[in-house]
Amino acid sequence: MLGPRLLSLVASEAPNVRIVLQSLDYGQVLPNIDADRIDIAVGVFDSGQMHHKVRPLYRDGYLCLFNETLLKVSAPLSLDDYLRHPHVMTTLNGTGPGVVDEALTRIGRQRRLLATTPRFATVPFLVQASPVLTTMVAALATRFAGMMNLATSPVPVELMDFTVSMLWHSSYDHDPAHRWLRDLLLRASRRPAGPG
Repeated sequence: MLGPRLLSLVASEAPNVRIVLQSLDYGQVLPNIDADRIDIAVGVFDSGQMHHKVRPLYRDGYLCLFNETLLKVSAPLSLDDYLRHPHVMTTLNGTGPGVVDEALTRIGRQRRLLATTPRFATVPFLVQASPVLTTMVAALATRFAGMMNLATSPVPVELMDFTVSMLWHSSYDHDPAHRWLRDLLLRASRRPAGPG
C-alpha cells in the first residue's frame, strides 16, 4: 500500500534516489536489518530487539473480497455464506493457520481453503475469475474492489485490527539520509488513499 505513495514522493522530491523494494520472510527481517542488507522494514512488528526501533505508520483491519456474480451472494456476508464458499489465503511463509483460521477455531468453525499464495497481487485475479472469496487487508481489498469490479464485506468473524510499522537499526537514528527516508514513509502513510 505504501509503495505507490512512496515512489510518488521520491519522484517529485528526490528523482536521483533509487528505492529497492524487497519481499522478505518475517523471520529474516531482523537478521537483514542487523547485517545492513536492508535500511528499513515495513510490516506488522510487535517489537525488535534492544538495538531496533519501531515506529507505527497506520492501522488497518480486514475485509472479505469476492465476485458477487459468481458467488451469488451480496454484502454483508453471513457466517454461513462465508463458510459455504471456498477461500483463497495469502500467506507469506506458505503455511497456516492464518488469522481467520484461528478466529474460526475459537468459535468451533472451519473454512475450506481452495488455494494459498504468497502474492497479494494475484488474489484479486483469482477472486474475479473463480467462485471463491478471500479475507485480506481492508485497504488492499477496497483498492482491488474498485479496480476490478469486486465486492467487499465486513468479515463475519471477529478479527483484530493491526498496526503497520517501520523497523530499523538504532545506529541509523541520527543519519540524515535515513531520517529523510523515515520521514518520507511517515508522509506516505498519511496521504489519503487514492490511485497512487
